[in-house]
Amino acid sequence: MNIKQLQYFISIVENGTITAAAKKLGISQPPLSAQMKLLEEELGVVLMERGARQVRLTDAGKILYRRAVSIVDLTDTTLKELTDFRAGISGVLRLGTVSSFGIGLLKNKMSAFRDQFPHVRFEICEGNTLELAEQIRNGVIDLAIVRAPFRSEEFSCVFLEEEPMMAVGDESYFPKIPWDSATLADLEGTPLICYRRWETLIRATFEEEGITPNIFCLNDDART
Repeated sequence: MNIKQLQYFISIVENGTITAAAKKLGISQPPLSAQMKLLEEELGVVLMERGARQVRLTDAGKILYRRAVSIVDLTDTTLKELTDFRAGISGVLRLGTVSSFGIGLLKNKMSAFRDQFPHVRFEICEGNTLELAEQIRNGVIDLAIVRAPFRSEEFSCVFLEEEPMMAVGDESYFPKIPWDSATLADLEGTPLICYRRWETLIRATFEEEGITPNIFCLNDDART
């Protein structure tokens, strides 16, 4: 017994006669009848009573029909899932993200992705940009949402959106700086804490204005 025989059997039941089923399947009647005879011989039961106008299922045929429909449906579903898996549109997407990436933005992008690929599940881990880049290299995660700058030449990158770089601190720490129009010159001499990987960018940006930034602390994570 094979899937093709079960598909033939289902078609005969649903079309009422072997002739109608053969026409529906696009084959001639004799091979279809021969396949049903082989199926009955293999199972050792009579599956249908052949009439001039319509076939009638025996009790054994009714049992097989119920099972055959389930088997064929399961086979079709399995083949589709495997096809989708090969095409990369089902399975598990292992996603890394920096902790500072807004949960609202991540939720919106995941929802849009889910609408397009409903059979994909997510596994999410957090880390800083350097940690996530290393996890991609090692195959621990499939992709990551990180913050520039980083060594991007070894990865395939899509830039999502630009965000302004801001100086953040207690008002008492910047008593003379106008918060609505602060400039780099306003920060001259002020002790700054910044990401280690942003140090080069920050120094270069200040130096373009002829200023040497007072970076007194470097760290690797916004949560530090």
